[in-house]
Amino acid sequence: MRSYFITLLSLCAIAVVGCADDEMMPGDAATDTGAADGSRDAETDAGVLSCTFPALRIAGTPETDALASSPAKCGAPAYSWSTDAELGTVRRTGFTRPFLLALVTALFESEGVVLPEPPTHTVAMQQYAYVTQDRGALVEATALVTFPTDLSPDDGPRDVILFLHGTSGFANACGVSESLAYQGLAAFFSGYGYTTVMPDYLGLGFLETETDEPHAYLVGEAVALAALDAVRAAADLDPSQRGNTCMAPRVLVYGASQGGHAALWTERIAPYYAPELEIVGAVATVPPSALIDQSERAFLTLVSATGNLTAALTLMAPWYGYEDRLDEVFVAPWDADLPGHLLSACDVGASDLPATLEALLQPAISSAAAAGTLADVEPWGCMLAENDLVQTSVPRLDAYGDGYGVLFITGEADTLVHTPIERDGYAALCGAGMPVQYLECEGAEHGPATFWSLPETLDFMAARFRGDAFDGGACPAAGPSRCAGTPVAMP
Repeated sequence: MRSYFITLLSLCAIAVVGCADDEMMPGDAATDTGAADGSRDAETDAGVLSCTFPALRIAGTPETDALASSPAKCGAPAYSWSTDAELGTVRRTGFTRPFLLALVTALFESEGVVLPEPPTHTVAMQQYAYVTQDRGALVEATALVTFPTDLSPDDGPRDVILFLHGTSGFANACGVSESLAYQGLAAFFSGYGYTTVMPDYLGLGFLETETDEPHAYLVGEAVALAALDAVRAAADLDPSQRGNTCMAPRVLVYGASQGGHAALWTERIAPYYAPELEIVGAVATVPPSALIDQSERAFLTLVSATGNLTAALTLMAPWYGYEDRLDEVFVAPWDADLPGHLLSACDVGASDLPATLEALLQPAISSAAAAGTLADVEPWGCMLAENDLVQTSVPRLDAYGDGYGVLFITGEADTLVHTPIERDGYAALCGAGMPVQYLECEGAEHGPATFWSLPETLDFMAARFRGDAFDGGACPAAGPSRCAGTPVAMP
């Protein structure tokens, strides 16, 4: 995300009452009760509001059962997805507080970002810990839900934005539910009337969800399952903890950077793991969708993405069971030092790496990157390929209606996620049948592309929830164009 958004932290410090007030909203921590038909039914203590949400479903067809029963890849130990009824239930809650949206809109205005119209609803938020799974074992994760507070039950159930965040670190408590900047972004979407669910990824959580497992950075399954369970868990909160309105099972997945990769993966996995949810579309901004090609570039030339993809291989290794083989990828002392280094703080970066690739990578990795054969280096190429949206062996199911679509956004001047590679990735996904549109923000770097495209994003979200017919773009990506939210001062 663009660094200037962290200015929100200082704005919040000025307006503590509106941004970080710990005063509890009405309603104590609670969970919804199960209805007789297995659906999740919620009722306030006063009996004023009853909410029904679809019952938990995982797989259920021959095609989806095949993945659920045997999802392990790349020689990892075998496991199957749990179908335990505890999945997507709330274990405990954290803070509840309002959020002053004027701070967010003032920040956008100060940066010259053009919005079609400002958010109009008042918003509050609730942090919670919930049950999900990791390689078939039940674990806990944390998330934040933001919601309008000025609506009544008569306004109907709220549609859901599943907000997947960018890279925030790799260790426990590096999630974003306690970040004022990210709280502001989630609240921004709720200001337009949506319930926004923003999970902390596995390994990054708060509320005493400590784990010995590091965050499985850029592992699609790990983030997608936990994200979908975060939506289920938000519906498991008492209605008083989400604005005294119900949640609709209609979900649009949104993510930027790492979150863009996660959004595309959640879109891919949802028909297998959460078929009871109605996914209406997805928005992925600056996503590293083509991991193999991005990695070959990053391991051939020292670029800003080298640090991220070094972290990816380091942290994928324990998830797949190869943490004791990092010396096949990295030279000493980095093979031993990288895991501890990445888990030492939430702000480690590429500047902490050696000055040359020769001092970091084993020759076999560098040679494969130069030859374009990184995917053939086992098991490391398999790990990258299985989390590459183009090369993965997980088929994309055509499980959605005519109005369904995906918006794929890049920045012309992105120096982190190489845009020419992502243009090709988009073309491959489009050519394989994904209903997708491409938008490349002229002149935008990695962070600004997400913000400059907010008007198109908001229009796209509204159209998907309305069920408008979707007109996919041409598979060869169009060239860059001026995104509607580009600051007026930009040439």
